[in-house]
Amino acid sequence: MSKKECVFCKIIQGEIKGDVIRASNSFIALKDRSPVAPGHLLIIPKKHMGNLLDMSPSLGEEFVKFTKELAEEIIDNKIGDGFNLISNNLPAAGQIVEHLHFHLIPRKEGDGIRFFVKK
Repeated sequence: MSKKECVFCKIIQGEIKGDVIRASNSFIALKDRSPVAPGHLLIIPKKHMGNLLDMSPSLGEEFVKFTKELAEEIIDNKIGDGFNLISNNLPAAGQIVEHLHFHLIPRKEGDGIRFFVKK
């Protein structure tokens, strides 16, 4: 997929509306359009990169700082008692949008959400 066709690049460039709740120099956090839990966010690098293998270590450090701040807000504001951080990388792992992104999903005790269940 080219950068011109990428839905996340279009959101970052303002061509498509996205519900952005925070931005840094290198990342945006926006509400997921199909949340699995209240407060489900997507964390997306502003620079187009296909998957985690394309991220530099220095950008990885910035990602951790940005994500920790969001996760702390989830806990502090009682949006969740915990959280999942998930990224599908490459088609065999279920990646659909070919732009690296992470799902930050608030969790509550007994919320019934299950991951990693074999079909």
